[in-house]
Amino acid sequence: MARTYSLASDGDRLEQRAWKAFLASDFPSYETYWVRSVVPLTKRPEPGGFRPKSELDALGKTDQELCLAQLNYTILGHLDVAHDLIRRDLVGSIDFVHAMVRLSAAGDVGHEFLERLAHPTTYDPWSEDEGANARRAWRKNHPDLDNIHIYRNRLLHGRLPMSVVDSGTGSHWFPKLGRAIDLDWREITEKFDPARVREDFDTANNVLAHAWSKVVTYLESNWQAAVDSRDK
Repeated sequence: MARTYSLASDGDRLEQRAWKAFLASDFPSYETYWVRSVVPLTKRPEPGGFRPKSELDALGKTDQELCLAQLNYTILGHLDVAHDLIRRDLVGSIDFVHAMVRLSAAGDVGHEFLERLAHPTTYDPWSEDEGANARRAWRKNHPDLDNIHIYRNRLLHGRLPMSVVDSGTGSHWFPKLGRAIDLDWREITEKFDPARVREDFDTANNVLAHAWSKVVTYLESNWQAAVDSRDK
């Protein structure tokens, strides 16, 4: 009888921790894909990571499949860091930027994964240039995470976005996803409008929670669809 694997018992330390923390509740299809497409590439039940190329070739496994397994795990790494940052009681400005970058990265790598999965012979599995092409190709026709991608770019390029610190709670407030980010800081410093802040801004924790929900919902629905399509 073939052994049944699970992340809870057979994943590595990151996968076991993430399964308990958020994968089981928010992204369970990670495990479904892992069991069907990643485990056969590894030496399980023996330790040691991926099988050597000679063994994979003998099993009919391709470099493209190994590439997808690495991308799948990379997404988990980004989500794990973001999840840890988002759970902090009061997310400060530095952790806010870091968490948003990680969430955007999870989405970007997800785009590459899905494009490569849909077109397994189109992109060289070991070319980062072609990986970038794959990400752009998928994102062009699937704009679900564009607000997060744009927000991440705004945080990292050009002037710092304006944020507001609540003197009572110490919480940082940032523009909500999809809202305008002021370039002229005087819009806040000299024309402070509490009503406008309540409308267009939210706490760092809440903005990140919204971004997290968008990313993991997108990943779960697309991973589930990918697995289901292979069952047909």
